[in-house]
Amino acid sequence: MTESSIDDQRPSQEKPAIRTMFLDLKHSLTTTDTKIGLLDDIFDHLKERVGLPDERKRQLEHRMSEMEDGHSATSEKLLRMERVLAVSRTRMRM
Repeated sequence: MTESSIDDQRPSQEKPAIRTMFLDLKHSLTTTDTKIGLLDDIFDHLKERVGLPDERKRQLEHRMSEMEDGHSATSEKLLRMERVLAVSRTRMRM
């Protein structure tokens, strides 16, 4: 749903609040941590409400852990790259 279609369905006094909430949500979904947290929340909610079969639960939990592991690995790679870059800059100054 787009911002304009959300606004068109609400009375005029609610439009700024709806727009603000939408933009806040849109901004918060730009970080990987927030996306993983949101997916965790959705997954937990589905487990409680729907009662997923055990095999499906295991598959989803495995995929979630892979996502978290991938995020950790990416963070570690970025930290290593930053260290290498810092060392390179130091050497260039000498």
